[in-house]
Amino acid sequence: MTPTEYHTLFFDRHLQPMWIYDRATLAFLAVNEAAVRLYGYSQHEFMQLKVKDILPPEELHRFIQKTLVISDKGFFQEAGRWTHHKKDRNPIHVILTQQAMEWNGHPAVLVALHDITAQHQAEIALMRAEQRLSEIQGIAHVGSWEMDLTSSSNLPQYTVHWSEELYRIMGMEPRRIAMIANDYMTRVHPDDQEPSERAGRKAIEEGGHTDMRQRVFRADGVERIVHTRGKVICDTRGNPIRMVGTVTDITETEHAVQALSDTQEMYRQLLDAISDMVLLKGPQSKIRWANKTFRDFYGMTNEQLAGVIDSPISEPDFTERFVKDDAYVFETGRVLDIPKEPVKRHDGVIRYFHTIKSPIFNSRGDVVMTVGVARDITDREQLERIVSQSEKLSAVGQLAAGIAHEINNPLGVILGFAEAGLRHVSAGEPLQAPLESIRREARRCTELVQNLLKFSRQGKPGFALESPTEVLSNALVLVEAQAPIRHVRVETSIAASLPQIRIDRTEIQQVVINLCFNGMDAMPEGGVLRVDAALATGGIEIRVKDTGQGIPPEIADRIFDPFFTTKPVGKGTGLGLSLVFETIKKHNGRVTFETAVGQGTTFIVWLPLDPNSSS
Repeated sequence: MTPTEYHTLFFDRHLQPMWIYDRATLAFLAVNEAAVRLYGYSQHEFMQLKVKDILPPEELHRFIQKTLVISDKGFFQEAGRWTHHKKDRNPIHVILTQQAMEWNGHPAVLVALHDITAQHQAEIALMRAEQRLSEIQGIAHVGSWEMDLTSSSNLPQYTVHWSEELYRIMGMEPRRIAMIANDYMTRVHPDDQEPSERAGRKAIEEGGHTDMRQRVFRADGVERIVHTRGKVICDTRGNPIRMVGTVTDITETEHAVQALSDTQEMYRQLLDAISDMVLLKGPQSKIRWANKTFRDFYGMTNEQLAGVIDSPISEPDFTERFVKDDAYVFETGRVLDIPKEPVKRHDGVIRYFHTIKSPIFNSRGDVVMTVGVARDITDREQLERIVSQSEKLSAVGQLAAGIAHEINNPLGVILGFAEAGLRHVSAGEPLQAPLESIRREARRCTELVQNLLKFSRQGKPGFALESPTEVLSNALVLVEAQAPIRHVRVETSIAASLPQIRIDRTEIQQVVINLCFNGMDAMPEGGVLRVDAALATGGIEIRVKDTGQGIPPEIADRIFDPFFTTKPVGKGTGLGLSLVFETIKKHNGRVTFETAVGQGTTFIVWLPLDPNSSS
């Protein structure tokens, strides 16, 4: 065989990647086909490179040192493990063997490579897995062991390898040498040794497993409770060859469980103490948990709420909107701010809430639950309406103060001339009716001006201690005189022993008269007007109830607005309820109303007790 044939057979066509490089310059002199396939360079490209071009910079110095010590004795020498770069710059891991030679009269080196990239990756993966296992065992306080069932014929003498965590559980320093089964068994409580050995022998004989609790003593003598599990591994013929298992210190686990339970209970109590409603929901809007405020509002327990979507008495359109909002949070993972939404209470009352729904993510970033926090804004909105009403009244009061006097003077002139004309006109004359109309309307305008002046008055009312029973009774004299004409029956229930309160007698009487006349106006076909007065929390409550048609929802927010009226032109000024509102405000009281369309309206006036009164 010629040298050329030998070179072709042994080098070019060899299945193992090989190349030859110049010992002095590290330039490639020859590369076989297997190396071309491995590195991704063509033969021509390889010949333009040097060994340093496929080495990481940090490896070059070590490679040169290896080259210097290559023996000239003519046999392959192990050169160790290396990391090389392919043409695409991806790393490969190889083991090199080198042999000194001559190439065209120059010192050269023949290199044979063994690609161990897959092996290297597997070793790295195994090392990382072992490291992760060790870390996980340390975190979970779970030790592991492996017993060689072929190392002895006697169970106590079987060779056992412990994990580092098992050493820590037993209060011992980790050892590099193998233990024997008896090293562990001597640390088991004497009362548990015989059952443990019996269970181990049975598992080995039957190729089964063990699962038991044991009391063990640490190296420092402290007794602990552990949970041990073991499984027998058999060969292909069914013979037991090893047994693997875990040891868990459940003493600490139980402490952790108790601590977690205590923490969960603390958070439950904290959430139950919050006045806002808090609700946890899972997929399909199904309720997981609700705090006490929510449970009280719905009148349901957590057991009753679990797995349902909404209260059975909720309005269907309310529930449909809740489901849509939950779906939005689940699908988008975004927080949803709902400024105002109605919710039906267990007693049928609808309250309004400001709700914020937020997603709860798992470790993968998936939305697994939503948490909703809802604050009742019904009372706040009512207060805001009262503040807005006060601002409107203040603005109208300023307007009234500016124009009332200007209107009053010409009205006086008109009324004076009308009354003078009537004194000179006999009954039945053509001018009598027009003059009476002028006088009537002038007086009505004068009354309007007086109400405007009272409305705009900036001074304090003339307060004095008065008997509310007497004040109300006097006011009702006028109401009861008018009621029969309007086919209205007046019913009263006024406590006789109400304590005196500090009020402006005239203004409170006017409030009662205005509310009663409003109630009668709401019953054009007649009805029942009921006036009640009794002690309430911190004050006296006056209720004026009619059996009219009620106040439509679309105008309920405007009834205290100045000049707002639903009466026909010429029948009302729109200042009655505004004056009531302003008067009660001056008395540090409040006025509210309850209404139901078709059932009537109840106005509720609350006046505070006098703090200095003996009663």
